[in-house]
Amino acid sequence: MFKEIKFGPVYSNLDDTQHPEGVMAVSMNAYVDEMGDHVKRDGLTFWTAKDSSKIDGIYETKSVNAGTVLVATGGYVCKMAADKSFTTLTGAYEERGKQVVWAEDFNFVFITAGEQVYKLDLTNNTCNVVSGNSPTKASHIVWVQSYLLTNGKDSSEAGNPGDIHYSDDVADAYALSDSWEVFNNESNPDSSIALLSDWEEIFSIGPYSTEARYNDGTTPWGRLEGTYSGWGTLSGDSAKIIGGNLYFLTSRDSAVKVAKVEERAPTVISWPYDDLVRGFSTHSDAIGWGVVMKGRPFYVITWPTEDVTLAYNIEQDNWSQWSFRSGSDDLRWLGNCYCFSRSQGKHFVGDRRANGRIYTLSGTQDDSSSIRMQLTSGFINHGTNLSKFNNYLKIKTNSPLGYTLEYRDDGTGSFVNSRTVVPASGEFMKKENSWGEYTQRQWQVTHTANEAFVMSSFWEDFEEGTH
Repeated sequence: MFKEIKFGPVYSNLDDTQHPEGVMAVSMNAYVDEMGDHVKRDGLTFWTAKDSSKIDGIYETKSVNAGTVLVATGGYVCKMAADKSFTTLTGAYEERGKQVVWAEDFNFVFITAGEQVYKLDLTNNTCNVVSGNSPTKASHIVWVQSYLLTNGKDSSEAGNPGDIHYSDDVADAYALSDSWEVFNNESNPDSSIALLSDWEEIFSIGPYSTEARYNDGTTPWGRLEGTYSGWGTLSGDSAKIIGGNLYFLTSRDSAVKVAKVEERAPTVISWPYDDLVRGFSTHSDAIGWGVVMKGRPFYVITWPTEDVTLAYNIEQDNWSQWSFRSGSDDLRWLGNCYCFSRSQGKHFVGDRRANGRIYTLSGTQDDSSSIRMQLTSGFINHGTNLSKFNNYLKIKTNSPLGYTLEYRDDGTGSFVNSRTVVPASGEFMKKENSWGEYTQRQWQVTHTANEAFVMSSFWEDFEEGTH
């Protein structure tokens, strides 16, 4: 008999003996494309470095000196030119090492990193705190319809934790003693630990709830009926809007999940990794990004304390784990922030390590280190627990440098009988003979070579019965 072995969607919520046929037990550093092929993710190719701190934010301006790429690192903001040179703005921002959130009106760029609001003057290359009665302890900032809005406390570090501060005092750079006003979440007595904007609406997300507001022309920020949700987030930095949908880390029925809000309806999307995520001890430091790889959008979420990164392929509705290989350990992905620069035509990623390194999302290695792509099937029995004898495999890949293939039977022991499979020049369908007898078998494909890799199909010719 000749049958295809499906490396289906990853499902990690089972022990090593339970993964059924048709799912994957492991998907590492891969994604599934529109054809159902398994593709090795892009690497991180070194671009340049700034000092020796981790990169806390990269941003490209849209109106203020449009196309200027800004980098936040070590408490300072720099302009990064296409020739890789840096111009450091005078003045530091507080909360070094925290995620930097960006906004801009038509005159200045504004940032916050969990403390005060700072104004970036890109003409005079300065970074100064916004004075007057501007908010403090702000983790997020947005600009919507001529209003600058933040969460956090007031200028004296007082106020309700659910306060949202807003100002349209652009003429005075939002810096007078009465520039800022405040409103509070009304639907639920909840904090605001994330503040995002899309579709001319603002979304205030707390630990227990989410609600939306819009500029009603009077209040000015009226509550948008029908948008309250009892889904909150465990980490404000995990919340991101990608393609008009909201993604964030949440807790439902005492279990930790990753959720998506689409057309006002929240749903859980992290079911393939629920057991893994539920077992983490720390969620408050989780960070999420929207990342575009070869035109495909991903929601990438990393847990620094747990040293794990998961990536959700939005268009194909599937997951993979992304890692950085260090010795025999799979650590979290190197990324700490992401930005696509339209002006420079590059996808920039800042390093989470204290080395000031900036990469382009490209190539086949992570900072000159091999990327370990691994796919592990469920246990294959072809619908019967009778003994089977493998005559040969036919595997379609694009790899001229080769990959490792191994297996284990009946859920016992380690993977064995490792073979390095190297297709001949120009050969895409590789035939591998005689893999012996089994009842149910789990296959594992590992690729570490410095090349792009796609596995398109995996077929087995076998006979039932013993030999």
